[in-house]
Amino acid sequence: MSGGFTLQIVLTGLIALVPSQDQKSMWILLPDARDDYYASDGMLMPKHRPLLVYPCKLRTGYAGKCQDDESDAAAVADLSRTFRPDALKGMGVWQLAGDTVTLAPKTAEGSLDLTKLMAAPGPDMAKVMPGAESIDQDSTNPIPLKGLLAARLDILTGRIDMNDLVPYCNNRDYTFKTLGAGTAVNGNKSHLLKQVTIRMTVLDPNVTLKLFTFGDNMARASITLTPDASNLMTIFLSNQSECPKWQANLCQDPRHTQDAHHFELFYELSDKRPPQHLRPVPYNDTKCTYSAADAEDRPICPMAMFKP
Repeated sequence: MSGGFTLQIVLTGLIALVPSQDQKSMWILLPDARDDYYASDGMLMPKHRPLLVYPCKLRTGYAGKCQDDESDAAAVADLSRTFRPDALKGMGVWQLAGDTVTLAPKTAEGSLDLTKLMAAPGPDMAKVMPGAESIDQDSTNPIPLKGLLAARLDILTGRIDMNDLVPYCNNRDYTFKTLGAGTAVNGNKSHLLKQVTIRMTVLDPNVTLKLFTFGDNMARASITLTPDASNLMTIFLSNQSECPKWQANLCQDPRHTQDAHHFELFYELSDKRPPQHLRPVPYNDTKCTYSAADAEDRPICPMAMFKP
C-alpha cells in the first residue's frame, strides 16, 4: 500500500467547527444535548445522540458480527433512532459521553487545508450574531464544564473539497430570528451545512481510533481499522437528534422539526453565552421542500462555525 489509502471522516448533525487562527487545524465539538433542553419559546427539543460510527468489517479481529462488545445495546438503539434503517447494515457504533476522540495517522497532506470550508462556512457565528463568535475556552480545556460537550476531535491534517460540503435546501439562505415572543428578525441570513467530509491520504497500513474520557490519560476504548478492497475507509461522527419519521413517537414537539431551532444550543459554546431569548436561529422562510432523494426525514441539525 505504498500509495496509501483514503480516510473519510463524515461529520453530520449538531457540530461546531472551530478552525485554528492559522487555519491549519480544527477543533470539532459536539454540544452535549443528550438531556432535556428547553428552547427559549418553552418547547422541549428532541434529545441528540452523539455517536462514532464505523464499518465493522474493517475492524481488526472482525469475526462476522458487527454489534458485539464494543457496540452495546444502548449505542445500537441510539444508532437506530438517528440513522436511516437501511444505513445500519454492517455498521459498528460507539456512544460518545464526554470523550476526546483521537486518531493520528501518518498522512500525505501535512496540515489541514480549510480553504474551501472558509470560503463557504455556513453559518459563520460572526455573521449570525456578531460578538458571539468566539468559542468558550472551556470547550478545549482538558476537562470542559460538565454538560457542555459530548465529544471533541482535533483534526490536524487532511483536506475539504467543495463537494465535501453538503448544504440543506440546495444552498438556499435561511433567515435567522429569535424564538419566542415576537420572533424578531435580526436581518442576518446564511445557508446551513448538514454534512462536512474531511479526507486524508493515510500512509500507515491502518488507523487506530481511541476514546479518552475528558481528563483521563488512559483510553476507555480503542479500535483499529484497515481499509476496504478499494483502499477506502469511512467513519461517521454524528450528533443527530431523535425524532426521525420512522420513530415519530420520539418527537418531543413538532414545531422543532421543520426549522433549525436546535441551533440555539450552539450559543452555550460561545464565550459570551447570550441570554436564550436573544439567540437567533434559522427559519425555513422559503418553505423549502425536499426531494425523496434528499431523504430529509429528521429534524434539521445544522453546523456552526466559531472563532478560536
